[in-house]
Amino acid sequence: MRVGFLFCADPLRPRRVDPHFAAEADAARERGAPVALVDHDALVAGRAEEAVSRVPRGYGRYWYRGWMLTADRYERLQEALAERGGVLLTDATGYRRAHELPGWLGRFYHLTPPTGVVRMAPGESAPDGERLARLARGLSDDGFVVKDFVKSRKHEWLEACYATDPASLGRVARRFVELQGADLVGGLVIRGFERFTGPEVRVWWVDGAPVFTGPHPDHAGEPVERPTGLRAVREAVRDLGERFVTTDLARREDGVWRVVEVGDGQVSDWPVTADPGILIRALLRAKAYGFRLSKYDPALRDACGRFRGDDWTGMSDIGQVFDGVRLTRERYEEVENAYLRAVELLARDAGVARLRIRRPDTRRRRRLREGRSVPLGRALEIVRDMLRGKGWCVLENRDRFFVHAGYDYYLHVAGAAVSEETMAEIGRLGLFAEEEPAMLPVFDG
Repeated sequence: MRVGFLFCADPLRPRRVDPHFAAEADAARERGAPVALVDHDALVAGRAEEAVSRVPRGYGRYWYRGWMLTADRYERLQEALAERGGVLLTDATGYRRAHELPGWLGRFYHLTPPTGVVRMAPGESAPDGERLARLARGLSDDGFVVKDFVKSRKHEWLEACYATDPASLGRVARRFVELQGADLVGGLVIRGFERFTGPEVRVWWVDGAPVFTGPHPDHAGEPVERPTGLRAVREAVRDLGERFVTTDLARREDGVWRVVEVGDGQVSDWPVTADPGILIRALLRAKAYGFRLSKYDPALRDACGRFRGDDWTGMSDIGQVFDGVRLTRERYEEVENAYLRAVELLARDAGVARLRIRRPDTRRRRRLREGRSVPLGRALEIVRDMLRGKGWCVLENRDRFFVHAGYDYYLHVAGAAVSEETMAEIGRLGLFAEEEPAMLPVFDG
C-alpha cells in the first residue's frame, strides 16, 4: 500500500495544484510521493464522485492537504475514494473528532479555557440570552468568547465574538449566528475569556509527536516563542488518538501555555515562511498502517468495541474450557505461532530485517537491553516471551515498523507498507488485523 497526497486542484486550471498548496506538492514529488488532485468546489457542492474523478483507481493511502471541509463533506470524500480503491489515513470519524470542538474538548478540558456547548440544527435561531447566561455561569469573570464548533468571528470582535458579561451573550450570539448563516457548524460554543500575551503558536503533531512549531497563520510575520510544558499537551494529543493534528497555543498572562484550538492537520494552514518539506517528510515517515492483531473475531464485539466471546487470554489458561472446548498446550502453541508468523510477514512487507529494543521492562527480563539491535528471528522470540508474560518492550525499526504486546493477548503493529497477500495470509492463520492509529503508547519519564 503506497502513501501519497491529495491536494486541491486549481479552480481555473484543474490539472494543476491550487497555488496555495503548490510548494507542498513539489516537496512531495521531490521525495517520490504520488500526488493526485481533487476538486474542492465539487466536494463542497456535494458532487464527491466528480471531485475525485482525476484520482487514479487503486491508488493506495492518502493524506489530504487542502481547503477545509465540513465533516459531512469529508465523509463523502472518504466514500468516493473507497469506491476507487483509495483510503484516507484520517477517516471521517477521526476528522470530525479533531476538526470540531466537541470531539476534542474532553481530552483537553484541563488545558483550554472553560467551555460550554449548545448543539443547533441547521437554520435554527440562536438560543435565548437567559439560556446562554445559565450555560456561561462559572466559566469566567472576565467575559466570554462566542464561536461555533470550528470557527469564530474574531475580526468582528465586539460585534459577534466577545461578550463582556452574561447579559450581553444573547446579543453577541444572535449576531454571530446571523453572520455565519449557512456556514455555522454544529452549534454555539461559549468559552471563558482568558487574557493572553503575545501571538498564538501552532504545533504540528504526527503520530503523537511534535514535528514542527511555527506561527499561527494570523501571526505569520511575528517571532515564534516556543511553548514550555508540552508534556500534558502531548498526552492529550495521544489520548485523542488521531494521527495528524495541530494545536494552537497561547501564553496566558500568568505564564501558563493554554490550548486555544485543536484542528485536523490535513486542513491546517502551513506557514508560508516555513519549509514545506518538513511537513511532507514527517507525513511520509509516518507509518502507513496500524493494526491491533488478535484471534478475536470483531463480529463478537459490542457497540463499545468490547469482545463478548468466551475465549482464553493467555498461556496460564491452558487446561481450562472456553466455549465448550478445553485449551490444550498444542492448541495454544498453534495460535502463538500464528501470531509470530503474522508479525514476520508484516515486518518483511515493511522491508525490516532487524529490530531495536526500546523501553524494555527489565524487572522480569534482564536480557532486554535498551537500544540493542536484534535480527528478526530473535525479535520474534522476544514477541513470544511478551505473549507469555515474560517481559515487555517495543521492537522497532526507526520509522518503518514497530510491534509490542498489549493486554489480553493483543499485539499492536505498525509499519510502512503492507501487501494484500499478507492481509489474506493473516486471515488464513485465523487472526484478525483491526486498524488503529499507528502510535506508540505514552511512556512515563
